[in-house]
Amino acid sequence: MKYKELIAKLEIIEKEIGVSLSDQCVDLENVSFKAHNNVCGWNDEEDAELVFVACNAAGSRAEEAGFNINKLFGSTIY
Repeated sequence: MKYKELIAKLEIIEKEIGVSLSDQCVDLENVSFKAHNNVCGWNDEEDAELVFVACNAAGSRAEEAGFNINKLFGSTIY
């Protein structure tokens, strides 16, 4: 899964449950590479790291709100 696809799916879930699960600015701050808001995207390694960071953040935010992100997402991401 690509980062932008993940964010799009999380945004749908956010609207359904009324809880913020994603924050792209925070994701970009939490990666090991020098992140910037690249219009063209990131290389595969950077994209994979962004997906990892975003899944962990979404899982934590969902837990704090009393939800299971894996059930909401329909597959194991956290």
